[in-house]
Amino acid sequence: NDPQDRALQMNLKSMRRLAEKERIALEEAAARRSVEICRYRIIPYREYNYPLLGIAESLSRFQQLFSQIYDAKIGGARERARIRHDLLEKSMLNLGYTYTGSLGITLLVQGERGFFEGTFDSSIDALYDVLEIESADAVRDLAHSLGRAVVKRIYDWAAINGSSQLGTDIGWTRSDGRLLGQVIDHNKYNFIKNIITESEERSENDVTVRGILVSGNLQRQRFQISVPDGETYSGKFDDDFVRPDMTLGKLYDARIKVTRTYVYAQDKSEEEFTLLRLEETDS
Repeated sequence: NDPQDRALQMNLKSMRRLAEKERIALEEAAARRSVEICRYRIIPYREYNYPLLGIAESLSRFQQLFSQIYDAKIGGARERARIRHDLLEKSMLNLGYTYTGSLGITLLVQGERGFFEGTFDSSIDALYDVLEIESADAVRDLAHSLGRAVVKRIYDWAAINGSSQLGTDIGWTRSDGRLLGQVIDHNKYNFIKNIITESEERSENDVTVRGILVSGNLQRQRFQISVPDGETYSGKFDDDFVRPDMTLGKLYDARIKVTRTYVYAQDKSEEEFTLLRLEETDS
């Protein structure tokens, strides 16, 4: 058919009007039933380039991020990227309909409306807050307020959008009728991913243990001490370590600095041990 055909154009206009009426009716029904509406529009960097795996992962990881934020709001900040099963079910987004304009997908989630706010109001607000990450300090602040698990979910979501060269236009209509929205291109997602990659938490504390000197290599500046029926510490000598006569297999009191590093992007903790002092014991 000729795209300029008058009858065809009239039919298209009629269908658009009908679709708009249906959209308005859905939003009115959603407002009455405390249903939150999310419009997730995918914007490819290259026109008409919609990688299926990237789109599927983008939506899946968005769901995981939203549920993890909701979990944090209900149950408190979590260290690991796990979501309580009941909270995952409650925050599950459902497909409403698709719409034109790149690739638009309308998602719905059933909530409840209290006197002051709806079920997901604070989670939706927090979702937009996490998109404002600009520095390593902001990443650490977010980890302390919502948990390391939320940071890991943001990283995963940003990474797939960045690598797939997908931007998003995310708009929420909350149960109170308030509209929120933000457009993020794939470069911003790569920026968020890189900021989180470069961010970590470090903490230090000293411990005193009584253990057996398993190895002590002065040339390589390495040691290993094993606590009977306990932990084994393996690491390096401190720069100011005073080296006494050391006998392998002998019991010592050891002062050790423990440095813990948590890497957000990998959801992994690492420990380093530094021997500060070593004293013989007769016990």
